[in-house]
Amino acid sequence: DSICVLCRKEAPGRRALCKSCEQKLGPAPPPLTAGSLVVTAACEYQPPISRLMLQYKYENRRSLCRLFARLMAERCEIPPNFCIAALPLHSKRIQERGYSQTDLLARSLCSQTGLPSFSGRLLRLRDTDHQTGLDREERQRNVKDAFFASGAEGSHVLLVDDVMTTGATLRACARALYEGGAASVQAAVVCYARSESSEQAGKRLVEGPD
Repeated sequence: DSICVLCRKEAPGRRALCKSCEQKLGPAPPPLTAGSLVVTAACEYQPPISRLMLQYKYENRRSLCRLFARLMAERCEIPPNFCIAALPLHSKRIQERGYSQTDLLARSLCSQTGLPSFSGRLLRLRDTDHQTGLDREERQRNVKDAFFASGAEGSHVLLVDDVMTTGATLRACARALYEGGAASVQAAVVCYARSESSEQAGKRLVEGPD
């Protein structure tokens, strides 16, 4: 057995959450759409999962990727014939954080589902401003033409990200994949933030005011 990452009590198997804490996550939201892109989310972005996500992204708790990948494998729609692509971060962001949280998620999801990786073929061409604090139109402009895909011809690709708010970044990635010849693209995320304010407020708890 493992230890629950929330209450520190015993958790069954290697699930990392006890039964009581897992019930607190609530049900998965229904499938979402970002333009024509179908997105499934494992959880709503709210406590207690939001606290774990902040620790994962900003407090170097990299091992949480295995828990998040398990939740995605169990709660999201993971097509059996797809390959998995992490939403790419710019090298500057990876250097600042020390790791790519989306790449860790994608690799763990590949391990847990047995699906192949699309690693290295979806690239971020330029650094973009943080999406947090931008409205819907600003987010779309911010990520326009920021991604490029190679070797995607005929591929069925599942995009993986940590938190989705408006879906602008996922749509931009999907557009690059289709331009690169992908046959179909879907997306799966750990959390869906129903409003930008909930994601922004949580981020400021960790980073402090701008």
